[in-house]
Amino acid sequence: MTLIGLFIFLSFISGLIALLLGIYVLKHRQSGYQVSLSLLFFSIAWWNLATMFESMSDTLQEHVLWVAITYPVMVLTPVFFFLFIYQYTHISNSIRSWPSYLLFIIPAITCLVVWIPEWRDSIWKDVSLNETPYGTVAHFEHGWWFYVATNYSYALSAIGIFYLMRGLYLFPKRYTLRVRILLISALVPLLANIIYMLKSDYLSGLDLTPIALTIMTTLFYFAISKHKLLQLRPVARNIVIENINEGVIVLDNTNLIVDCNRAATMMLNQLGIYSIDGIAVDECFKENPLFTSFLEDDARERFEMILPDHYYEITKKNILQSSGNLSGKILVFHDFTDNKRKEEEITAINKQLKSANEVKDFLFKVVSHDLKGPIGNISSLTNIMVERSEYAQQETKELKMLHKALANVYYMLENILHWANSQQDELSIKREKNGLLNTINQAWEVIRYQADEKNIQPDIHCEENITAFYDAVTMEIVFRNILSNAIKFSYKDGIIQVVVRADENNVTILITDWGIGMSEETIQSTQHNIVTQSQLGTMKEKGTGIGLHMCQNLIRANKGQMDIDSRLNRGTTITIVLSLRMT
Repeated sequence: MTLIGLFIFLSFISGLIALLLGIYVLKHRQSGYQVSLSLLFFSIAWWNLATMFESMSDTLQEHVLWVAITYPVMVLTPVFFFLFIYQYTHISNSIRSWPSYLLFIIPAITCLVVWIPEWRDSIWKDVSLNETPYGTVAHFEHGWWFYVATNYSYALSAIGIFYLMRGLYLFPKRYTLRVRILLISALVPLLANIIYMLKSDYLSGLDLTPIALTIMTTLFYFAISKHKLLQLRPVARNIVIENINEGVIVLDNTNLIVDCNRAATMMLNQLGIYSIDGIAVDECFKENPLFTSFLEDDARERFEMILPDHYYEITKKNILQSSGNLSGKILVFHDFTDNKRKEEEITAINKQLKSANEVKDFLFKVVSHDLKGPIGNISSLTNIMVERSEYAQQETKELKMLHKALANVYYMLENILHWANSQQDELSIKREKNGLLNTINQAWEVIRYQADEKNIQPDIHCEENITAFYDAVTMEIVFRNILSNAIKFSYKDGIIQVVVRADENNVTILITDWGIGMSEETIQSTQHNIVTQSQLGTMKEKGTGIGLHMCQNLIRANKGQMDIDSRLNRGTTITIVLSLRMT
């Protein structure tokens, strides 16, 4: 085979390889720089194939035609090379400081100069055919625009090489091998073109640049297939991944570790893994069998795992190709050990509080229940003694005071017991049809002595046939507490008005006094079930501060509602709504 024949064969192989690589990269593209890379391959394929046909030409016109066809990619190849290198070595996918289309101005002018005959002298002063020992070769005497286009191409190539050399210092060590491959790939065709420009006579006019580009495409393919050039841009990885606190592990589609950041490396070191090259990620966490099932389950995106002395929440993100096929996975390990330990501390504290509350509630029940019976018996006994006439008047007065004191203690204990039960949802509620007038009268009779002390009279407006569904025991306690409060905060010689109205669905009870009233803060506390300090009555009467709060709970337990309308120094109206139906 002659040298020309070998040159034609190598040009054909170069063009075919570049074309296939261009299609491969375009099909598997995942980022903008890969588009530039595929265009670079296509331009190299064009250059090689056009050079092949030019070498096979016999006439001057055929040589000129194929060289003219070659010229567009001769000036476009450095542009695509520069764009690829710039986008690969920078965090942005595009040149934002100025429009990238400006890079194509000189290639566009070169195409016009080549294809417009009147302008062609500026790029080729003269074209002739030379007979060489290897065959007929076209010889071109270059014009001034040729040097403009050539220097422009050299400048773009030099800038691209500069970015690659800078990457050797900026990028992580595991990326330096692929950057070296790119750097060597770029230098080979550049050196071949410089040799052709300076020593073309020694090569009998044969341009070895396309052959050198073949070497570049081969090295590019090696970088792609062996070192996963298309997986992740090193500058993006260096700027983003290394500067986050979470551990990041990048996997390929077979779950082999491709890369990991500093935080993940430290985590793996704690597990005794110091080399990640070619290791499967499930091998790193083989002590956690659930991790493998999480890794293979596409529906699960989060997983919690315990490593030595640390809690991690793992987030999984699939990396998909444009075709939808799985390209790999990204695992992000978030260390939430501090939060977990705080959560455990809070859980322990809550457990202690719950235990303390249980003890408190038990004491409430014991104290209220065990004291309620004896004090009730003593109160009943003193009431009988007061009614006997054989006691002296002074003794009767003292017995009345004792009976009043015991009655107050009894009702206070009863309130505490019901309030404690209502806080634990342990109330025994038996809703049935009851007459409201009877329940209200029973509540008033119990606290009549309190009203007699202030000469306060009841004004009850309730028909005997008005009924509602409620638990008689708890609602009597409600009426007793509300009426007792009304007496407590009313002035002497006052009136407590009770009005009961019925409609088709509900019964409304309005209990009104014209006493000192309540502040807005007290009303809000009652409505939000907040216990406040009890206020003194008009005669310095004391209370527990839980009366209205307990009433609110008891009314809700009876499927009713309570509303408070009060103004300071103008009195209070408490509205209770109960249902006429067992719903």
